Amino acid sequence: MNFGNISSAMMMIYDELVNDKPSKKLINKIDKATNDTQIKAGIVEGVKRLRELGKNALADDIEKKTKGFAF
Repeated sequence: MNFGNISSAMMMIYDELVNDKPSKKLINKIDKATNDTQIKAGIVEGVKRLRELGKNALADDIEKKTKGFAF
């Protein structure tokens, strides 16, 4: 598990979804996460939202970075 990759994945989700109104609660969830379980859930939900928006390459990259942690 690479914490740098996990942090990078969270920032990628944030950067891509910060202006997406339906993702406002998700961004808040990731931002206020206090434990690994909450971070994992936020990453999984973020990848799901990215796929809904057709951003599959980015979602694939995030899954790869967080393999063994969230996926």
